Amino acid sequence: MCTFAWMFVEGLHIYRMLTEVRNINHGHMRFYYAMGWGIPAIITGLAVGLDPQGYGNPDFCWLSVHDTLIWSFAGPISVVVL
Repeated sequence: MCTFAWMFVEGLHIYRMLTEVRNINHGHMRFYYAMGWGIPAIITGLAVGLDPQGYGNPDFCWLSVHDTLIWSFAGPISVVVL
């Protein structure tokens, strides 16, 4: 999920570079770090907290496609892709 969050941050940064007059390449990156690492951490933490048994089996850690918990992963990715 972090990969797609960073892809969104990169797209947002490119959009800001094209639309804003000032140079945005210098300055604090806290907003980008919060978007790239914080949002996926919050979503994953909520998903694990709400349904800890929904993450695969003892052999591997993956979401079951037969459970509704898959939307905690597929939903945000769909938003970023759109």
